[in-house]
Amino acid sequence: MDFFATSKVSYELAFGVGLVASVSSCLAIVGGVVLTLAANSAKSGGSWRTQALFHIGRLGGFFLLGGLIGVIGSSLHLSATTNVLLEGFVALVMLVLGISLLDLFPSVKKLQVKMPRRFTELVTSWSTLDHALAPLLFGAGTFFLPCGFTQSMQLAALSTGSFMQGALIMFFFSLGTLPVLALISFGSFSLAQQSWRGTFFKIAGVAIITLAIFSLVNILAVLGIMPSFSQKQSSTAPVATLVDGKQIIDMTAKSGYSPREVVAKAGVPTLLRITTSDTYDCSSTLVIPALSYQKSLQPSGIEEVSISAEQAHGTLHGTCGMGMYGFQIIFE
Repeated sequence: MDFFATSKVSYELAFGVGLVASVSSCLAIVGGVVLTLAANSAKSGGSWRTQALFHIGRLGGFFLLGGLIGVIGSSLHLSATTNVLLEGFVALVMLVLGISLLDLFPSVKKLQVKMPRRFTELVTSWSTLDHALAPLLFGAGTFFLPCGFTQSMQLAALSTGSFMQGALIMFFFSLGTLPVLALISFGSFSLAQQSWRGTFFKIAGVAIITLAIFSLVNILAVLGIMPSFSQKQSSTAPVATLVDGKQIIDMTAKSGYSPREVVAKAGVPTLLRITTSDTYDCSSTLVIPALSYQKSLQPSGIEEVSISAEQAHGTLHGTCGMGMYGFQIIFE
């Protein structure tokens, strides 16, 4: 028996997906969080130990939480609304911390998220445990950050029905993200110790602010308020196929949606068929705000979305879970 294999997703594949995730869409939010932690830890006089504990907490948290969803199924699966609220909260925290690193607006530091005073006093009284607990929990908490690659692996872990298989899938995925995230974490911390640390903090502040704004714009796409960055008008949009009084729209989901724009007849029942093939990126989580639809797609398969005649009007926008990829159906 091959220890590094499950019936659906091998542990080698989970590790490979982690490697890809660490340099693509997940980098926007998880990388931003890591950079924020490193820069603020260095500025407050922290040590490399904080960075190490964060990564230990991330690996351990992904193992334990992966095992839990493998056992108890979808109860830990976050809804689209929860994802939006979580990503929005993280983006706002990053925005405030990024601005504070610039040292241009001292009053902004008052907006930084702080623990209640009594809780802080209690934690700081725990001797050697006081500095370890926060980064450990923070690292484990990244399990819940919205990222298509992470969610696709969570879906794979969920389908195993096994604590150990679910735990190992998520562990190897997080292990795959470790090299790049560790480079950002320890590299940023090392740079912050140099003589030109003031310049570094300002550069880090600008980078964090940019990532935060990027996340906030993506949230607007998920909410249907604006199209995603990848969603562009096309002069040669394909037309839906009409079969027995129903429109059929075939679309693929992998590194985005194709075609990104489709023209269909208004007031006609429509069936949207999304085909996935080894899809583990952001497009594996499909969100259609106007239909109140959100679902994590299987890595390979076909997902059908029914659009009633009443809903088939105007322009229907769809997006991935992080708002990075989108498509639109124009009903005329």
